[in-house]
Amino acid sequence: MDFRLNKSVKGSIELLARFLIAMIFIISGLSKFQDPEAINHLMASHGMPFVSELRVASAVLELVCGIALILGTYTRYIGLILFFWMIPATLIFHSYWTPDLTAMQMQGAKTHFYKNFAIMGGLLSLFINGAGLFSLDVWKVRRSAAV
Repeated sequence: MDFRLNKSVKGSIELLARFLIAMIFIISGLSKFQDPEAINHLMASHGMPFVSELRVASAVLELVCGIALILGTYTRYIGLILFFWMIPATLIFHSYWTPDLTAMQMQGAKTHFYKNFAIMGGLLSLFINGAGLFSLDVWKVRRSAAV
């Protein structure tokens, strides 16, 4: 079956995909400022040092990268940065194999662990394919070609 999309439809879907991936980072980044003490406590409970500093750095990274994804600027770099950033975040916060978890906690952690794998797949796709038609990345290339 041949399934081809015209450029405008394809570009719109690429924009939607970037938006959907970006929202998890933007919402997560904002939450780190909305209830800093709860996030600090969560991070400390997972054995992380310098929780206040890491919380702020993580929030800024998530917000900046999330906004950049929506705009479609530096998309390949942002995809790769977030991919590598998610590796320790996933291993630290969603370690479902930890023996002291209840069955319910283990199932929740396992779900989040594999959800993060899916997000990481989307980020790798952005790294490989770029932002798509409706993006600042494409606009910058077109603008420099016109000059």
